[in-house]
Amino acid sequence: MNALSPGLRGLAEQAQKLVVWVFRDGEGQWSLRREGDLSEHRFGCREDAIAFAHCLADASSGYKLFIQLPSGRFITEYRGYYG
Repeated sequence: MNALSPGLRGLAEQAQKLVVWVFRDGEGQWSLRREGDLSEHRFGCREDAIAFAHCLADASSGYKLFIQLPSGRFITEYRGYYG
């Protein structure tokens, strides 16, 4: 994964319990959205978006990750999230 932009670095530092979606947006770009945020962050490829989602998860006390597969279906990863 490339060096993080200041906005993404701040997002990682604020992670506590979180819900994150990794998905292909309407323009075909792989994106990440943390629930509660007003915007999403775009990545050059799906693997970079997933890697950043895992960075956020590692910094949190609990998480749910919803990750879109290339087929369009979603898988869920979670740890210590009760709500």
